[in-house]
Amino acid sequence: MYTLETTKDFKNQETVTYERKKTINSDIEIFQADGFIYRLKGKYLNITKNSRELLHLNLSPFINNKIYSFQYIEKNKFCYTLSSDKHSFKGFLQVEANNLAYWVEGEVEPGSEIVYFRRSFVSMVLMRTYASDHYNYSTNHEDNAVKVTSTASPIEEQRQSIVRTWHLMPAPRACSFKLNHLSPSHKPWFGLSIPCDLPVSATEFCNKSRTFSIRFNGYYPAEGETKLPKVYFVADLEDSYALLEQHDLLNRENMDSIPKRDFSDWWNRPIFCPSTDYDEKSKPGDGLMPIFDLSIPSFIEDVEYFRKKTGVHNFTVQIDGFWFANFGDYLNINSQVFENSLKFRQMVDQLHGMGHKVLLWFSHFAISKTAQIPEDIKDTLLKGDAISFNFFADYLFDYTHPKVRAYIKKCITFMLSSQTGCLNADGIKLDLGYLTPDIQKKQFHDPSWGTGDRLRSRVNRFICECAYEAKKDALITDTCLDGYMQTDVVRLNDEWGEELDKYIERARKAVFRNQSLIDTDGGFLMYQNKFDNWAFLAPVLGVPGFYGVRYFDGHERITERSYKYLHASWNLYNTAPSTYDMEVILDPEKNLFYRKYTSGRLKNFYSAICFNRSCLVVYSTECIRIASRSSELVEIPLPPSTITSVKAITWDNTVSSYDYKKGPNENSLILRSQDAGENYKWIEVKYELNS
Repeated sequence: MYTLETTKDFKNQETVTYERKKTINSDIEIFQADGFIYRLKGKYLNITKNSRELLHLNLSPFINNKIYSFQYIEKNKFCYTLSSDKHSFKGFLQVEANNLAYWVEGEVEPGSEIVYFRRSFVSMVLMRTYASDHYNYSTNHEDNAVKVTSTASPIEEQRQSIVRTWHLMPAPRACSFKLNHLSPSHKPWFGLSIPCDLPVSATEFCNKSRTFSIRFNGYYPAEGETKLPKVYFVADLEDSYALLEQHDLLNRENMDSIPKRDFSDWWNRPIFCPSTDYDEKSKPGDGLMPIFDLSIPSFIEDVEYFRKKTGVHNFTVQIDGFWFANFGDYLNINSQVFENSLKFRQMVDQLHGMGHKVLLWFSHFAISKTAQIPEDIKDTLLKGDAISFNFFADYLFDYTHPKVRAYIKKCITFMLSSQTGCLNADGIKLDLGYLTPDIQKKQFHDPSWGTGDRLRSRVNRFICECAYEAKKDALITDTCLDGYMQTDVVRLNDEWGEELDKYIERARKAVFRNQSLIDTDGGFLMYQNKFDNWAFLAPVLGVPGFYGVRYFDGHERITERSYKYLHASWNLYNTAPSTYDMEVILDPEKNLFYRKYTSGRLKNFYSAICFNRSCLVVYSTECIRIASRSSELVEIPLPPSTITSVKAITWDNTVSSYDYKKGPNENSLILRSQDAGENYKWIEVKYELNS
């Protein structure tokens, strides 16, 4: 039995119960939630449901190949503290709302390897992580170790036949298990969430020889920091993806410094980037920047050509990685293309006059050796072991140095400010984020900034602060998925190989990130068949984008049919554009792809649906629009309303009545969609919503 003591908590004016320190051999029920019972048995946390032990977790940390066992336990309200007379480390189990959190506190040497739950057991059928397009499921009979990192070497990974792990970086430090002995009605998925930006090189979720552990490699805490990573246990999940929503909420609860921005109505416009066309117009230049057979008049002509071909005039123009002189030098224009900053500003203002917004490409860290950067920061550059591979960069910026931050702020102000002498763009496409410096603490000017995720997180926030100061409604896009990384738009990345399912897999992860739009980023390595499969699905996933004017990447000419698909899908998207507060459901196993309104007159009803990955249906308060890449019979849900007309609009703008019939009930109609590449733009169902 525990000896209880009571005392008065004068701050909260309530009685608080403390428990004296006792040996850890006690069997203690800590907490129950969702049918799961969390019980401390010696140095192990046992998690059971339906009288079955499903997780058996060793709470003694393993640091630099040494185990630190605990002897005692004491309770203070909702927190249990594990300690020992033999070492200074302490373990904590704390009940927070409906979750239990575990962490360790104590001083560790910089660069330490820390292992949580060493030689633990999980009774699982499947394990899922969210590190990349690959490495998602493994059975509990297989050895498997998945690394989540902030830096990556695509070239090295390709050599090892590990592809595309860098496309959503950093990925969530989270892992879920489909537990044995639980039926779907019992919500069989259980998750581990590690929120916040960690100063680590990598986190490994290891399942080896039927034992489980979490390994943190290269831990570099700030001076005086003693709290090691915090792990939340999240139970009662219907599927593996449900963990991501909880993970994002835990990020925001633990990092209240992420500001909530007011949504600007231009952020969700379609995005057009002509860069893939320019491959055939390029030739080698100094350093890494190619020289393009391109000029400002021809660039504007390409934008006008795209406007004419698609019939869309409100898109955002993205000027990719050829507007600046060299990587790292964003104060000088690529004179071979855009002449000088005055001419470039005139082009941006001309695009504004046409109704467009403008995004400029920017790399967080990359610097080429030919970059003209200020002399006073050349000695601060990170080089050698700080660079994971020598592909885009010869050096990297050290953002921990105030001189570097002053230079970057000057670059961003130059890019975004409307002041005379600046470029007056509207936002920034952050790219090559996986070039985050490797863990080499001695190289950084101010190690207290942290390394790994923590460094990347602080850099992102700094860039955002500079951008928002230069232009209040500036838009920042990045490929980072985890919620502690500040950004307005999550970009799915423009290269996704041959398989559409990999692309959908990225989108499934991204939809759980709150307060961020999704840029579907359809660009490099795009070709005709791939485009056909993507064109009418992308506007459901998020903001549609397209790279190219007359050619796909690889010089395959864009056909008239493809332009018609863009015309139809982008105009339908603009009927019901994606917003932060929409509910997005992507379930490729059931072939379900839709989003719903969460406010307004159509609250809880669809805003867009894609049937069979080919037929796009969008809803406004006045009408439904349907366009497709095939002719097929579809049953279309209806909101409570009265249909006033069903019309087909042809490419010569002829409008005629269109046959349909009522569905099995009053809440749907059935009609045949038409291939938008042939005679019809779209079919339009007009209705009056019931009051």
